[in-house]
Amino acid sequence: MLKKGVKHAASLWREEDGTIFDFSNFVKNNYIADPEKRKAVFRKVSGYFESLLGNYNEITLDLKKNLDEATGDIDDIDRMFGTFSVSSHLSDDFYANKIAFFRCSQFSLLYSRGKRKTGTRLEP
Repeated sequence: MLKKGVKHAASLWREEDGTIFDFSNFVKNNYIADPEKRKAVFRKVSGYFESLLGNYNEITLDLKKNLDEATGDIDDIDRMFGTFSVSSHLSDDFYANKIAFFRCSQFSLLYSRGKRKTGTRLEP
């Protein structure tokens, strides 16, 4: 699992993420060898993603309410908010603050290279 996770994280690491030395230090400083600790961290990370994505969903529903329900006239501002994506930069933010690298190096089966390459949103 360690080799696969590190290899996966390395395939996603780009020049703007840091040097190869930075990547090596990141892996050394963040890898969790203890299986029980890894399970505990996995539960935390899963909870964080559930909270983020659940709240993004709730916000999205709220922003689309005037478009989806009969609440009165639909104004341009309703369309602007209704088409706004609150999570559109989530993937970029996760790479910028290294959460994506932590997650794929620890739990590599949850990621695919194509998500970084195509710029699509990360899913838990």
